[in-house]
Amino acid sequence: MDETRLSISKFEIKNARALFVRILLFAPLLLLVSAVNLCLDPEAVYRKTSDKHQMNEYRIAQALAEGSTVTVIRPINDRLLQKYFIENLSMAPDIVVLGSSNSVWLGDNVFPGKKIINNSVSYAQLADYLGIFEGYAKRGLYPGRVILFLNPQLILSPVTLENWVSIKEDTYGMLERLGIRRGKIKHPIMPRSWQHIFSFSYFQESMQELSYRHRRQAYFVNQDIPGGQVFYKDGRQFRDRVILNETESDRRKAVRKFYQVLYQQAVRDHTKPDRDLEDILEKFIRYLMGHHIQVTLYLLPMHPQQYQSFLEWQKNLGSVDILGVEDYYQRLAQRLNLEIIGSFDPAVCHVEDRDFLDGLHIRNDVMEGIFKQKGSGCSMSGIS
Repeated sequence: MDETRLSISKFEIKNARALFVRILLFAPLLLLVSAVNLCLDPEAVYRKTSDKHQMNEYRIAQALAEGSTVTVIRPINDRLLQKYFIENLSMAPDIVVLGSSNSVWLGDNVFPGKKIINNSVSYAQLADYLGIFEGYAKRGLYPGRVILFLNPQLILSPVTLENWVSIKEDTYGMLERLGIRRGKIKHPIMPRSWQHIFSFSYFQESMQELSYRHRRQAYFVNQDIPGGQVFYKDGRQFRDRVILNETESDRRKAVRKFYQVLYQQAVRDHTKPDRDLEDILEKFIRYLMGHHIQVTLYLLPMHPQQYQSFLEWQKNLGSVDILGVEDYYQRLAQRLNLEIIGSFDPAVCHVEDRDFLDGLHIRNDVMEGIFKQKGSGCSMSGIS
């Protein structure tokens, strides 16, 4: 018995030593990855905003505010871009759009004759809406109308994305205006920046950033550069051409992969509507109305497969009650006497699989058509 225990102990020690050696051998690679990520920092996760005048985001914002079109060819922090864009505006717009990557194509192409600013950002959370609009509030530049794109994630908890942290002081500033404690929007215990330090995917972005620095500048004003992300003077963005280069087969594979990841996240997070987030959303809308701003709520139709997946997950997992979330938004609009347009259900807006670029993003031309068509439950053509 003692000999058996001794042999097991020696075996455990041997394994522990082997693990320790592997860690030591792996440590230099982690140190290299973290050093590169910290120094190059393509998404401005670690850069301080005190030297904003030297930042690409600020310079791009200046060019947009001056009426130029900008083609961006390197990763940027879109939250900081919106913050600086608003800082450079000389007058209040007629319409402000607060949304995510699905609403970036809305601008004066849809609302001709109106001064419209599209402040949409990728993977938008409610905290982003608060922080971005704080830029208008601080300067007293209140628009005549705000179009709020409502996606399920705005009121679902836990909040798994932390992109808003780059403008957290503005988010907290709006919370203070609303009389809400900062803790109601949870700051992550482990900020995304710490995860990025050792991230190999961020390392790939960093190496791409390094190649850009040696080859060409970060952005071009009033020039159309293939493969770039185009920003117009109204904040509108054009991205279709990058995704449309994919074949139909590649697109379908991407859609399947997207839903596999989304399913894993639904199982892990088991997301539910959050009362605190619902309260913040309502107080924010009431704040806008209190400043004589017309508020329009918009529910953008989902990809048919995404919508069906949500229905199945609710039935099988008790996760993401998409019907309940839409019902909540409808009741909120009714209670506050607001215009609400659209539906998460793609059938309501008559959109199909072919109308989407991927598993999440609707095509620009389809998006524009939805807003211009008349007599539809998704139409915004009546907005003045």
